[in-house]
Amino acid sequence: MQAHGRNDTDFHAIRRNALSKIPESERRTALVLPPEESEQEPRVVDMRNMRNLERKDRKHIAAKALNTEDQSHEHLLRLTAQRMDKAGIQQSRVEVRFENLNVETEIFVGARNLPSVANSYRNIFETYLVKLKLLRDPKRQFIILDNLSGVLPAGRMCLLLGPPGSGKSVLLQTLAGKSRSDSGLKVTGNISYNGHTFKEFCPERTAGYVDQQDTHLAELTVRETFDFGSRCQGAGNRPDELKRLLEAEGDDPEDLDPHLDAFMKLQTLEGKREAVTTEYILRVLGLDVCADTPVGSAMIRGISGGQKRRVTSGEVLVGPRKTLFMDEISSGLDSSTTFQIVKAMGDFTHLSQATILMSLLQPAPEVYDLFDDIMLLSDGIMAYHGPREGVVPFFSSLGFRCPTRKGVPDFLQEVTSRKDQEQYWTSQTKPWSFVPGDAFAAALAESEYGKATGARLAQPFDREDPVAKKSLVQEHYHLLGLAAFKALMRREATLVQRLAFVYVFKAVQSAIVAIIVATLFLRTHIHPNNLQDAQLLSGMLFFSLLQTFFSGIAEMTFTIERLPSFFKQRENRFFPVWAYVIPTTIVRLPVSFVETLSWTVITYFSVNLAPTPGRVFVFWLILLLTHFMAVTLFRCIGHVARSIVVANACGSLALLAMMMVGGFVLTKSQIHPWVIWLFWIDPLQWGQRAVLINEFTAPRWSHIDAPAGGYPPGTTLGQAQLQNRNFPDHYWWIWISVGALLIAIGLFHIIILLAVKFLGPYGRPSPSISEEGIKERAYSLHGAKGLADQGVTVDIEEELSKSRKVRSQRNLALSKAGESMRRRTSDGASRKSLGGASRKVMDGGASQKSMAGNQEGLKGLPEEDGHATAVVNPSFKEPQVESGMVLPFQQMTMTFNDVRYWVNCPPEMASQNLPNVNEKNGKKMLELLRGISGAFRPGILTCLMGVSGAGKTTLMDVLSGRKTSGIIEGDIRINGHPKVHETFARVSGYCEQFDIHSPQTTVVEALLFSAELRFEKGVEKATIHNFVEEVMELVELHPLRDALVGKPGLSGLSVEQRKRLTIAVELVANPSIVFMDEPTSGLDARAAAIVMRTVRNITTTGRTIVATIHQPSIDVFESFDEMLLLKRGGQTIYAGHLGKESTHLISYFEGVDGVQPIPEGLNPATWMLEVTMPGNEERLGVDFAQIYAGSSLSSETAKIIAQHEQPSPDVPALSFDTVYARSWWEQYLICCRKFNITYWRTPEYNGTRFSFAIAVALIFGAVFWHLGNKTGTEQQVYNTLGALLTATLFMGILNSIFVQPVVDAERTVFYRERAAGMYDVGPWYLAMATLEAAYLLVQVVLYVCILYFMADFQHDAGKFFYFMLFSLQCFLFFTYFGIACVALTPNLLVAAILSGAFYGLFNLFAGFVIPRPNFPGWYLWGYYLNPVTWTLYGLVVSNVGDLDNTVSLSSGGEKNFKAFLYDTFQYKHDMVGYVVLIMFGFVAVFWCLGAFAFKKLNFQKR
Repeated sequence: MQAHGRNDTDFHAIRRNALSKIPESERRTALVLPPEESEQEPRVVDMRNMRNLERKDRKHIAAKALNTEDQSHEHLLRLTAQRMDKAGIQQSRVEVRFENLNVETEIFVGARNLPSVANSYRNIFETYLVKLKLLRDPKRQFIILDNLSGVLPAGRMCLLLGPPGSGKSVLLQTLAGKSRSDSGLKVTGNISYNGHTFKEFCPERTAGYVDQQDTHLAELTVRETFDFGSRCQGAGNRPDELKRLLEAEGDDPEDLDPHLDAFMKLQTLEGKREAVTTEYILRVLGLDVCADTPVGSAMIRGISGGQKRRVTSGEVLVGPRKTLFMDEISSGLDSSTTFQIVKAMGDFTHLSQATILMSLLQPAPEVYDLFDDIMLLSDGIMAYHGPREGVVPFFSSLGFRCPTRKGVPDFLQEVTSRKDQEQYWTSQTKPWSFVPGDAFAAALAESEYGKATGARLAQPFDREDPVAKKSLVQEHYHLLGLAAFKALMRREATLVQRLAFVYVFKAVQSAIVAIIVATLFLRTHIHPNNLQDAQLLSGMLFFSLLQTFFSGIAEMTFTIERLPSFFKQRENRFFPVWAYVIPTTIVRLPVSFVETLSWTVITYFSVNLAPTPGRVFVFWLILLLTHFMAVTLFRCIGHVARSIVVANACGSLALLAMMMVGGFVLTKSQIHPWVIWLFWIDPLQWGQRAVLINEFTAPRWSHIDAPAGGYPPGTTLGQAQLQNRNFPDHYWWIWISVGALLIAIGLFHIIILLAVKFLGPYGRPSPSISEEGIKERAYSLHGAKGLADQGVTVDIEEELSKSRKVRSQRNLALSKAGESMRRRTSDGASRKSLGGASRKVMDGGASQKSMAGNQEGLKGLPEEDGHATAVVNPSFKEPQVESGMVLPFQQMTMTFNDVRYWVNCPPEMASQNLPNVNEKNGKKMLELLRGISGAFRPGILTCLMGVSGAGKTTLMDVLSGRKTSGIIEGDIRINGHPKVHETFARVSGYCEQFDIHSPQTTVVEALLFSAELRFEKGVEKATIHNFVEEVMELVELHPLRDALVGKPGLSGLSVEQRKRLTIAVELVANPSIVFMDEPTSGLDARAAAIVMRTVRNITTTGRTIVATIHQPSIDVFESFDEMLLLKRGGQTIYAGHLGKESTHLISYFEGVDGVQPIPEGLNPATWMLEVTMPGNEERLGVDFAQIYAGSSLSSETAKIIAQHEQPSPDVPALSFDTVYARSWWEQYLICCRKFNITYWRTPEYNGTRFSFAIAVALIFGAVFWHLGNKTGTEQQVYNTLGALLTATLFMGILNSIFVQPVVDAERTVFYRERAAGMYDVGPWYLAMATLEAAYLLVQVVLYVCILYFMADFQHDAGKFFYFMLFSLQCFLFFTYFGIACVALTPNLLVAAILSGAFYGLFNLFAGFVIPRPNFPGWYLWGYYLNPVTWTLYGLVVSNVGDLDNTVSLSSGGEKNFKAFLYDTFQYKHDMVGYVVLIMFGFVAVFWCLGAFAFKKLNFQKR
């Protein structure tokens, strides 16, 4: 090594001199770094100061350690291994063995598995009947993994392959020790690490599992995520290995690399907030460019999907784990990035003696060659496990051969598939017959690889090997005690800082409500000299507690949003659960402090409460404890419920119960003995007790005697008010109340600790499988024997004949319908609806000779019939039937010239001197697309490619009109006419990268919904259904037609099935041009081939298809005709034909000076991306964008654009008579059908609210038992009014809270469907409101029928139905109010905070806490504009407004009941009809507010 011209000897002497200046005890652990340009002597950093290195120093050391000519991760690992080997230090290593491993679960089959409201109740009852052995269990055993055995040795990297549903993820999780007892999986067999079972060490810390799902805290940056992961996982065996290494090397080895030495020593540091390993992994994964960018989420702008996938891997890699199970880590990554990451993992495996089992979906051949071993699963059976070099010979010995230009991974994914297997059969001695999975497993067992595995399993592992024993982690956590607390505390503080807007919003909102309360109960209107004003102050004090309690509701959303990340980190043993709970508690204290202090300051003196310092402090203290108790309670509910819908229900029920028995709505004397225990355990009651005693024992209330009548002599006014509320007047009760609140807080924390310790994620992932699917799987596993075991005996020829007949009939019907549509078009009958009669209308089933598409790309895709064979006869292969998209459509050519796209520049980038940051409209803006030009033509399949961040999806969004923000410049034309989005959406389809669908629908229902809304009026329903069936055949979804879509990662379709559904949803619209964003992302090779074959088939019908793609295989890549390639920064570097076997592309880039020829057999897509990487561009000293701009390709593209950007006189601009294909009424009916399905299949929403309606009615009935007809005293009247208000107000609030997460989830689907031009907002929203009203009517009937008679309200049919009507109106406007809050806010959290404030105001202005005559004049508008006011008004006057009995007043004397109602509340019985009309008006207003918000606001930022 040289430094400033010094040779190694010079530096060694300088190093020795520098070390002599520090104490001998610190020399071995000190860092000695070569001098930089500005330094004369080396820098010496001792161990104490190593912990205080700045980030720039750590980045510098990591960069220097990797600073080789090719930035090689391998070089660093090799130097490390050589140093360890030279010193004779053995590295830690783990050998994983598994023998006879079985994993099974219980599932429902077919329609019984659909999550309908009926099925949810049925499941509950059947569970108890099965436990009581009164019913046979209706579930079936489903085997996920079947008798697997194998060995994963250290120092070898194994690739796990298999189609979706084969059990890859379950195997990885099981081997990593992630199978929880509450997951519903039954695991049997033996798993050992270095001969030790899971009970003998901590597998969660020994092995690392990289999940498919990217679950992170969106507010943290990439660097902060890695630093936290590194801090929690520690350094493992590194400190011990370094200690032994330094002892073996002696004081001053001659050939020591100073940067390697510094890096190794810094890796052993533990407990630091920032780690050198973070800088190292950031560079290895290519994340250093976004290190300080938030990870982000659907509502927080952050890193891209591919970068997020790498963050998921990096969070594990920053730790010391060397046994890694990695699940589909390449999703969303381009092939070049995938190669670099897998190569880095291979280097880590070989040079660090790691053990890695990695599943990949579409590994390119060059990526595949990086692995040592291959493991192939097929429906839970191991079809192969052995060396990579032996897999092709193994299958050749069975009669299957991999074609020449076929990637081996693609071959392996398909050779076990019933549909693809035949094409690889090469035996000349016997005809092909399907080889099932168990035949492959048997052949493997008899092969040399199977026998070798069996022999190795039979030989016991040396359990006493000291290195092997030290490689297994015994401690459950690295972070303990104060270290764990500090790490979690810092993270919580960071999260609070990042969420400052939300907390400020809450504080401001609380302050606004406090100002309203202060001015409503203004001291000039309330005086401490009469019981009426005492009652008003009691109402103000109760409302203060209630509003403080309401403020904690948002904590449930906070908690549940963070649970996925918590569960992942808990399973990886990042920290003990107490360290997660306590810091969260501490950082919430300042929030409670600020909110309650501002409320106290604003309201206390304005309302004229007892003006002494001690009582002010007690009031604030009780509010603080109540707020903190509420925060803790709702956190507790969030952790126990783990689902936002269930948590909202439980939270509302808790709030309801606490308010009912809190001593204000009902006094203690009115609470029945069987529920009095609720009064004593209610924390809100203790808070109210304290604030009332604090106020009414003040001296100013003791100078005035209570009015005569009903009170003992000498009773003061304050004592009288406390007696009215049934509270004692001893001041020491305040401190008992403080103790009770503290006990409640402590109890809720204990429940939180138990919940986070023992509860897992809500719900269990359940396979969605039909009866036919069971048979299909049985055949795939066991062949004809499997079907026989299922009791299936079917004549093959008969089933084949039936299948052909059905298909032929459908094609004939579609052909006739297409001919009829073309005839109508030519006659001018539907000229507008088809976009103009003079335009050329294509027959989707005909072959278009004029298409310029390159058909050579079809060669690489496996030929297969375009439809699924009969499940009962899986062994035959039906001859290909000519079919396709046989309805007419209009061909479209899209040209775009000099397209540019600008967005607001992030602050951190504005100061950097970046070429794409410029002044625009007076401010700095970031240019994401920089002058892109091109043309997309009919019959030509075009791909958009580029590295992550090149702007592929951005360009697609701009061209399709999906952008909702930013500035777009450039000329975009359709058939030569300027593109108009409103009409373009009618003839185009957009398959988004993220598969967004309503989870409650089945596949066929989702497709029919899209087709029925997007076909023109006049197309017969039978034609639409036939077309949908044809599309399902085309994308091979027919076997899944009745499968539930489900929620990603939890239920329903797999990733690749969702992707095919996304494509099918757009195809059923019969579009002319289709945009596809990452259509093969998340798919395995076979699924990608199916999708691309589908896309290719669509292109041959004359449609224009454009697709972005990340890491295509050779087959997939060469199925495209043309390519538009972008570089990072949004510039074109290639646009044109690919040529046969990509010859045009290869010739173009090989013609660039310095570019090396493509190696033989390398994927052209991978080679192209590597050649054009920014680092390679810098190394070659070229700018590929400038090279393209001056090339013949650019000129040719310009000619094509010029040719097509002038409109033909025969092709008018797109025009339609209506904006949408269907009429307003038809849209409404179709949306009603969809919402009817989704609501019925959402039991966690509708089933829960029905159950809660019954439960709340029973609770109310028990609490208000026979109190509804008691109106003899003033307190009884207040009790009756309180019962009526509470019975409706809180069930209304419950419905508002329930509906918000449901609407928030549906809003994402709504954004996609509206952007596709499927419907207008009005009919969609009215359909949702209609279904809500229908379900609310059922809820009201259940609720009122129970409550009305238990509370013993007036026994009159008219009054009963009025009660039901007002309850329905109340529930309706509260539900529509909840929907409107979601529509008006960007996310569920803000919606919950906003609506929470209004719940309190609705209660405050309802006329019960403060009656109408006591309202200040300036707030009467709040009384009259409050829907709850009229709900209470209607319920009271319709139920008891006509009574003529007398009322005993608390101040003495009596009064007629009607006069009392009018004098106290200004209620009049003859207003009941007007109240009904006013209530309907409020329902309509809130409905219109929600509709307006959905129409005008779009929070999906694109």
